[in-house]
Amino acid sequence: MTSFTLQILFGIVLAAICIIPGRKFFPQFERPLWAAGLFVAALIYVAFLLLGASGHWLWIEPAGAVVYGGVALLGARRFPMLVGIGWLLHGFWDVGLHLGDRAHFVPYWYPGACLGYDLTAGVYLITRVPAWKDMSSTNPDTLESSTT
Repeated sequence: MTSFTLQILFGIVLAAICIIPGRKFFPQFERPLWAAGLFVAALIYVAFLLLGASGHWLWIEPAGAVVYGGVALLGARRFPMLVGIGWLLHGFWDVGLHLGDRAHFVPYWYPGACLGYDLTAGVYLITRVPAWKDMSSTNPDTLESSTT
């Protein structure tokens, strides 16, 4: 098994560790928590800038945080599918921009682990959209909008 495969598997396991207790104990908070997590995932790359990034990275990473923050906010408040789609897209952001030597400030194992985590989370969250809609129709006090 290659190192990259192990990194992906690590991300999948970590996502499962996050998914299971959230679904079991806090289903009513699942969507806003995962939306907030998407924004945090984008901010992690901004934090990595402190490890020595320069040039175009100084605007790419903050721009990504703004975009993913907007997707997270819209997903949390109005369009639940965006939470899952945002996580899926973030996985490709991880690999497309940070794999290999292109982003020397990102730990070598991080893009693979993020790809596994983000794709697992994204697929899971997309499958949860019908349940979130059901929860909102039975509890009008949730963040869910029934117009999605």
